[in-house]
Amino acid sequence: MTALLLLLTLSLGVGASDAPTPLDEPPLTAPVTDAAALELLTEQVSDGLRCPTCQGLSVNDSPAEGARAMKSRIRELVAQGYTKEQIDDYFVDRYGTWVLLSPPAEGRHWAVWLAPVGFLLVGGAVAGGFMRARKTGAGAETASVEPEELDELEPWRQRILAELERP
Repeated sequence: MTALLLLLTLSLGVGASDAPTPLDEPPLTAPVTDAAALELLTEQVSDGLRCPTCQGLSVNDSPAEGARAMKSRIRELVAQGYTKEQIDDYFVDRYGTWVLLSPPAEGRHWAVWLAPVGFLLVGGAVAGGFMRARKTGAGAETASVEPEELDELEPWRQRILAELERP
């Protein structure tokens, strides 16, 4: 439902007027006129933004209508000379930081970057604990076997060896 509302908002916002909504600041670079450079820059920016419909894909990889509208807007902004940072800020102002596939490493977003490291450390500690316990447990079992118990198994051992020696 949220994706449908977002798609509707994007489609209404894109088609509402012929003039795109301007950014709050002027472009920092000259307008891009070369078609190959325009496509390359558009793809680079699109790879860093999350599709509002799919949410698991970048705008560049998503076939959704909302992603195509965003990519079209990105192409317009790149052609006008806006930098990747300016375009990212433009979409963050409209959608929030979740639109970035790589959230900034600041504030509460540090948790996103540090959580995998924390999970690896905790997992390594747990695995190391199991390995130590297993090693100590196996040594204790071998040391606790009494010679009488080994004598009880001797007839079975002899029988197995005899069967193995037969042709």
